[in-house]
This record gives sequence, C-alpha cells and structure tokens, in this order.
Amino acid sequence: MNQQGKTLTILATGSILGFAAAILFMTVWTTSESPKSSADQEPWSAFPLANATASTLSEGVSLATGSFNGANELLYYLDSQSGRLTAALLARGEQAFTKLYTRNIKADLTQAAGELKMSTPPETRFIMVTGDADIRQVGAGEMNKVSQSFLYVAEINSGIVLVYAIPNEGDRDLTISNGEIIFWTFARLNNGLTSK
Repeated sequence: MNQQGKTLTILATGSILGFAAAILFMTVWTTSESPKSSADQEPWSAFPLANATASTLSEGVSLATGSFNGANELLYYLDSQSGRLTAALLARGEQAFTKLYTRNIKADLTQAAGELKMSTPPETRFIMVTGDADIRQVGAGEMNKVSQSFLYVAEINSGIVLVYAIPNEGDRDLTISNGEIIFWTFARLNNGLTSK
C-alpha cells in the first residue's frame, strides 16, 4: 500500500471511531435522567460520579480522602507526632469545608494496645487509607449513622490498625460529642516493625 492509501485508511478509521464515540456520548447524554431545571443542575450532573480515594504521607503528616455520603467528600489530615486526626467535610454545592471533626488517635492506640495486652510502641509511625463502607443501608441502629467510607490508620511499629468513621450529619441522636470522629474498631494485623 502506498503512502496515500495509508493516509486514507488512517483518516477513515479515525472518522469511524470518532463517529462511534459521538454516538455513545449522545446515547449516554440523552438517556440520562432529565434535570428538573437547568438552573438547578451542574452541566456534568447527568454523568455518574467517579468513586476515587487517595492518600499520601510526607514528613509525619498523612492525608487521605473518602466519601461522606456520595455528594460530599471528606479530607483526613493526621499529624503523626501529636496524634491529632482531623477530618473536614467538603460540601460540593458550597465549595467550602463545612464541618470539622477531630480525634486523638494516640489515646485510641493506647486503648487498643492495652486490650491486646501489649505496650504502646515508644515511637509511633502511622499510615492511613480509606475504603468504601456504605453500611448505612444494612439494618438499624448505630450502623445507619456513619459516612460511606471508613478510615484505616495503621501504626506500623505495632501492627495495630485503627478504624474510624464520621457521624452522618442527618442523625442527631448519636451518643458522641459534636464534631468527634468515631473510633469504630481495631485489630492487630501484623507483628509490626519493632516486634522480635
């Protein structure tokens, strides 16, 4: 095949793929639920939202994100030296952090270590990540009153993993302090780096 034939083949293939993508886009766009009022909807609201979480660690500070209720996201900030864990609720509609939650995770680590009949490591090093935990739809009681993600904080010298949740804003009968992160549970999943 000569150069002109190759060029025509590439152009034809690109045109066909572009046309197919346009049809797919229009099919998704037109079959999505119609907004009640164009003024009430964001231009991208007809598309499903991606479910993404992230975490990072630098110089004793960890950051992670997790879903609060599908429409709002949480940003977690952990100062490993002080043990202060802060979560900020980001409301998409207001484009601002609307609520702060806090907790001292070193106190929780001490409690967990005591229940596991071990000592708290003299030097603590934490890493954290979030995971989906939409348990609000299961049964009744306290399990219906938390965010759609859990925060997992691992203390790597002991192997203890602490699990946290954020109270759901709509539930006013929680037995916790206003703005307090819920210490959900813990487990020792590993011997840790300082174990012999």
